[in-house]
Amino acid sequence: MNLIRLTQALLFFAASTACQAQIRDPSLPDEFYTGSVVLEYSLFGKGASGAKDLKQLHDQGEWTSLARKVIEQKSLGYDVYYYYLAVSAKKLGFESAAKAFGDRALSSADKCKSVVFLNVCQGVDVKRSINALFGLNRKLVELPVPAVLEQLSQSLRSPIGIGEMKLGDRMEQVLNQDQSRSVRVIASTNRGEKFDEDLEVSGAEFVSATVSTPLSSKPLPAQLEFNDGRLIGLELTLGDGELGSSRLQSVKNQIEGRFGAPAKVLEEMTTVRCVFGNANSYVLNSGNNLYTWNHPMKDGWFVVAELSDSATGICPDKSTSSRTEARTATYRVSLKKLSANPTKPSLF
Repeated sequence: MNLIRLTQALLFFAASTACQAQIRDPSLPDEFYTGSVVLEYSLFGKGASGAKDLKQLHDQGEWTSLARKVIEQKSLGYDVYYYYLAVSAKKLGFESAAKAFGDRALSSADKCKSVVFLNVCQGVDVKRSINALFGLNRKLVELPVPAVLEQLSQSLRSPIGIGEMKLGDRMEQVLNQDQSRSVRVIASTNRGEKFDEDLEVSGAEFVSATVSTPLSSKPLPAQLEFNDGRLIGLELTLGDGELGSSRLQSVKNQIEGRFGAPAKVLEEMTTVRCVFGNANSYVLNSGNNLYTWNHPMKDGWFVVAELSDSATGICPDKSTSSRTEARTATYRVSLKKLSANPTKPSLF
C-alpha cells in the first residue's frame, strides 16, 4: 500500500511539475508560446540602444521579462534577439516554441557580427549559444596525450603561439603577468563550457583574457583553451577595420619570414561601391581572407595556425546615407586531430 501511495505521489508531483512548466504568463502574447513571433526589420531602431539591458536580463535569468522586452521593442532584425526568445521559451518550458525561435536565429540574414560598431551582440555568440541551448550536433573530441604536448613544447618548426605564449605551456606560465614579458595576460576570466561549432571538448578549461602584445598599445582580447593544465588553443582578436587588417599583415609577414608561405590561401574579400543620387560614393569591404599553416605532430595531431580577415559591408538603401560595415582580423593557433591529411604537403 505504501508503495502504491508513493508511486501516486511521484506521479502527481511529476504531473504538477509538467503543468507548472507550461503555465502561460498573460503578459506575453500567444505568438510567443507558439513560436510564431516575427521581429520586424528596419535600418533604424534595431534595438542597439537597449541591447545592454536585454543582455543583463539574459544573464540574470529573467526569462519572462527578457521575452517581453524583446517583443515590445520594435524593429529587432538581428539573430541575437531570436536567440533571446529561444532561450526564454526553453527555460519557461515551451520546447517547440524555443526550437522555432532557434531556427529563426540561425537562419536570420542579419547577423550580429555585421554590426559590431553598434554592440548589439553584447558578447553573445548566437550559433554557439544555440548549440549550447539545444545540444545540436554535439560530439566529444579526442584530447592530445601528454607525449604530443611534450613534442609540441619542443617544436621549433611551426607557429605555435605568439611571443612567450605558446601551445603546450602550462596554465601558470600563460597567465603569468611578469612585466618583462613582451606578450602577457593582463586580465582573465574563466568561461566554463564552450561550444566550438559542433564540437564539445570534455574536461577542458576556457579562459577569456586581455593580452598585452607589441602589436598594440592597448591590450587585445583573447580566448585561451587549456587541457590538463596545458594551452592547446589560442585566439587573439587583432582589431577591427583597417587597423586590424594592418596588424594581420604584420603577423603574416612575421610568420612567413620564419615558416614560409601558408599551406592554404583563401582570398575572397571584395570591395562594394555604394553610389548615391548626388554622385557621392564610398567603398565598403565584404568577404573573407584566410591564411592557414598546418604542421604535423604525432598520431595524426596537427598544429593549425590561421589568420583571418573578415568583412561585411552593406550599402544602405536610397533613403539614408548610413553605411553598415564590420571588419575583424583574428589570429588563431590550436592543436587539432585532423581526420585526413592536408591536401598540400607541409612547408616546414
